[in-house]
Amino acid sequence: LRPGRGGGAATSTCLVNVEFGPATVLGVGMVLGGLGLYQVRAVRPTMSRDYDIMFSSIALLTGGILIFQGWRLDPLLLFGQILTTATAASFAVEAINLREQEAEEERQGGRAPRGPGG
Repeated sequence: LRPGRGGGAATSTCLVNVEFGPATVLGVGMVLGGLGLYQVRAVRPTMSRDYDIMFSSIALLTGGILIFQGWRLDPLLLFGQILTTATAASFAVEAINLREQEAEEERQGGRAPRGPGG
């Protein structure tokens, strides 16, 4: 904190290091994915689940961390983060597709058995 000019209020100066690299691209992708998952709740509420808000918040937080602190990752940790994010994204897409199929079956009036004991 530095005192303001003329004895006024104190001002704060901050430095934020953001580098455009693979971690930033991954972070932006995670933020967009989190916003997309949140948008599913607004656009198609029948496909949304209550716990989607938690996963959306986690994606937004993790993406923000990668945007602002991703330059500190060494290549091996970044590779692991990319693999983890790709796996989570593929499971999210599959879950949304299954929800859509389930909603379509409910609209048609009949439900298919879910498995043994159906």
